[in-house]
This record gives sequence, structure tokens and C-alpha cells, in this order.
Amino acid sequence: MPLSKTLPNPASTLLSSSSVFAAALAISACVGEGDASAPMKETDVAPAALAEAQTASPATDPDTAAAAPSAAGTTEEPATRVCRELMVRGRDCSAVFVPALVTERVRLDIPAGITAYAAKVGDDALLSEALDEFAEDSQDERIAAMCSELAGKLPAERRARLVSSGQACLALDGCDPFVSCAVPISIQPE
Repeated sequence: MPLSKTLPNPASTLLSSSSVFAAALAISACVGEGDASAPMKETDVAPAALAEAQTASPATDPDTAAAAPSAAGTTEEPATRVCRELMVRGRDCSAVFVPALVTERVRLDIPAGITAYAAKVGDDALLSEALDEFAEDSQDERIAAMCSELAGKLPAERRARLVSSGQACLALDGCDPFVSCAVPISIQPE
């Protein structure tokens, strides 16, 4: 049974606003379920991971970042491209990413009720459900659709923050540093 049907709020799922991975990097929770115009704070990114990323490689200025060709050869808006790259990297690091995201969402009780649900079903069952949702949501077609929709809904300031924070995480080598950076920006109160 999908988590969206078992949590107290049927509109919520374990990892994101519309599906597991969507908000998970609904970057995903640069958006969250609530007010999409609310500014993302610098503290939304793990400070050590962000500092490491900013020194690891030069960041592209999100205000001047040009649209880049996608894997399909079409031109993508920078927020769409970074969202897609984050989601693909999360998929590549799923063995670390999904458990870390589930753990943090349970700790923060986001979405509301997930902590009680975790206590009821147990950590292993919860992670199993999350991995099942993740398998569906992390397909290339789903990622493309979610990121395109996300970029179209975000105000300019939020898109710029998504691009800069996302690029910082993507600049990190290895799954552990990436996950430490990406999980905090993937969670925002509803």
C-alpha cells in the first residue's frame, strides 16, 4: 500500500509533496508543500557540505546561468536542469540517499504523521515502502516531468536558490557528501 494512502494526510507521501522523489528533491523541497514563494534559507543546506562544495569548484551564477542542452538534446532552463541532475544523482546514490531522507523526515515529522507511522510499522517496513515509491518516481520520464513542472512553479528567487544550492551539492564527490548536502535542501515543513 502506498504511503500516500497510509499516512494521516492522504495527500502526503513519505518523501515528497506529490510523490516520494518529487519533493524529495522537489528540491524539491526548495518548494515544499506550502507557500512556493517562501524564501529558502541558507541554513536549509548543510553548512559543512555547502562550504565544501563552494570550495570544490566554482559555482555558476544562477542569475546568469544559460539554458543548457539536456540529455535529449533540448534546451533546459537552469532550475529544470539542476533539479534533473539532483534527482538522477539521488537515484545513483539511492542506497545512501533514501535511508538518509527517510531518517530525516521521520526525525522532523515531515510530512506530519510520518513519525507516528514509522513507530507503528517499523523502520524496515517504512524504508521498504519508500524504496518502492522511489523506484517509480526515479524513472527518467517521471524526473523530467516533475522537474519541468517544478521549475515552472517556482518564483525567480527560489529558482536561483535551487540552482546555487543544487550545484553546490552536485559538485561534491561521492554519495555520502552529496547526500549530506542534498537531504537538508530536500526537506521543508509543509
